[in-house]
Amino acid sequence: MSHRVIKWSEPPLGTKEGYVGLVKLHDWREFLVEGADPVVLAERIFESNVRGFVLDSTINDEMASSIRNPADEPNFWLLNNGVTLIAAKAASAHLMLTVSDPQIVNGLQTSRVIFDTIAPGTRDDRTVLVRVIETTDQKTQDRIIKATNSQNKMQPASLRMTDQIHRDIEQVFKSEGLFYDRRKGFYKDQGQPIKTIVSVNAVAQGIISIMLQRPDDARARPGDYFKDENRYISIFANSKIASAEPVCSCAFFTHFAHGTAGAARTRHSLRPLISRRETLGMTRANGAARSRILSIIVIARSTCDEAIHSSFVWRDGLLRGVYHRAAPRADPLARNDDL
Repeated sequence: MSHRVIKWSEPPLGTKEGYVGLVKLHDWREFLVEGADPVVLAERIFESNVRGFVLDSTINDEMASSIRNPADEPNFWLLNNGVTLIAAKAASAHLMLTVSDPQIVNGLQTSRVIFDTIAPGTRDDRTVLVRVIETTDQKTQDRIIKATNSQNKMQPASLRMTDQIHRDIEQVFKSEGLFYDRRKGFYKDQGQPIKTIVSVNAVAQGIISIMLQRPDDARARPGDYFKDENRYISIFANSKIASAEPVCSCAFFTHFAHGTAGAARTRHSLRPLISRRETLGMTRANGAARSRILSIIVIARSTCDEAIHSSFVWRDGLLRGVYHRAAPRADPLARNDDL
């Protein structure tokens, strides 16, 4: 039976099942060392983990960056889910906890990043949350391993939904009797009609197609705009459109076009097509430029030999538009056949 010692940074919370407490990062790195060589990781304490270390991981890279730049970050444990460890026995003596046959069943990525990022002998007083569960029952161990490694998948878009722009979009939609699905499933759970709930993807598709004029991305790759920082900025932090009103306007128009053509019959997302014209409105008093007007003609082609022509005008910070239905033109681009 092997033994290792955990050094708490302060008295842990003790329960009949085990202990929960904070461990300084350099002490946790020391706990992970195999023998006397400070650069050798004790791989055997990860044998009960469900997966190995993920080398190509944005999450791990961000975790390592937060360790390297302590002045720019809050305490490490506030940003991390911590580590769960199972031990056959745990004996406490003030700030020391001796664990027998320890197995890290959740937190391998965290432990590896700490081990690889903090140099041997380096002191780092920030802390990581550690849970120690004392049990020798195999069924209990299996249930803990399964439970601590199971969670609902979080989409990249969901991680952006606390940004102020999305809170503003939610309020604009509410003023129109619609509900922005910023917290996925929230309004459905509140009993709001499905037809009044606007998805995050629908909003992104509207702005990507109409304002960025990238209908192929809007139709096939809207999710990429939440994964890539620069693309996300281009639709939600762009100085020209980064306010709730124009974003919501694009979503309104996209929704209108699809609804008019019939969702089942609409083949492609909106495509900015016919013209893009920029002019400046002039005040009568002094002839000074008052507002920038951007006109975009958009055609949404449906399979029912009918198209929706939408003319959008950017005026005084708002995107405005008019619509009419018409037969598609002979121009193949107007029919969106090349999308």
